[in-house]
Amino acid sequence: MNLVRPPAVATWLLQYFYSGPKSDSLIGDLLEEHSRGRSRAWYWRQVSMAIATSFCTEIWRNKLLTIRGVITGWTSLWVLTILFRFAPPVNDAVWNLLAFANPAIWSRLRWGYLGWLVLFIVFGGSGLIVAYLHRTHQTVAVLAFALSWWLMYLPWLCQLAVDARSDSRYLNSLVNMLTLMILVPVSILVGGLWRSNRNGDLSSPQSKAQTT
Repeated sequence: MNLVRPPAVATWLLQYFYSGPKSDSLIGDLLEEHSRGRSRAWYWRQVSMAIATSFCTEIWRNKLLTIRGVITGWTSLWVLTILFRFAPPVNDAVWNLLAFANPAIWSRLRWGYLGWLVLFIVFGGSGLIVAYLHRTHQTVAVLAFALSWWLMYLPWLCQLAVDARSDSRYLNSLVNMLTLMILVPVSILVGGLWRSNRNGDLSSPQSKAQTT
C-alpha cells in the first residue's frame, strides 16, 4: 500500500475545476488507486485528463453560454481598463501595463510593481464579473475566458521566443511575456473562483434543474 499522501494541489484543482458529475466519487476513486501504489505522476495525469475532459464536454453542451462568458470577460476587461485610464494617475507604468489588454500596443509596455498589482486587480475583477453573471456555469465560463486570453497572446509568445533565439535583446520582453502568460490567467481564475460554490455550478444536478 502507498503511504505517501497524494498531491494536495492536484486534489484541490480537481475539486474546483472539475465540472462533471460525481466529483466526490471521482476523487475517492483516485485516492483509493493512489493508496494502492499509483504514483504521483499518475495521479496528476488522471486529474489533468478529468479536468480537461469535463471542461471540453461542458463547453460542447453549453456553447452559447460559453461564448457569452468569453464576451462578458473581454467586455468587462475593456470597461475596467477604461475606468482605470480616467482614474487619478499614479504613474505612466500603470496605464502602459493596462494597455496590454490591447494586442496592437502590447510592445509599448513598461513594467513596475504597482503596474503588476493593477493588472492583477483588473483581470481579477473581470473574472469576478464573469463568475457573477454566470453563477450556475461559473467554472466553465471563467475557464473559457482565461483560456481565450491565453490563446490570444500565444502567437506573440511564440514570436518572441523565436526572436530571442537570434537576438538577446528580446530576452527581457520574453520573460515579461512568460510572466504575463502565467499571471493573467491566474488573476482571472482567482477573481472568478475564489468564492466558488461547487453546489451552484453546472456539475450540481440541482443547478441543472434551475438553469434556464
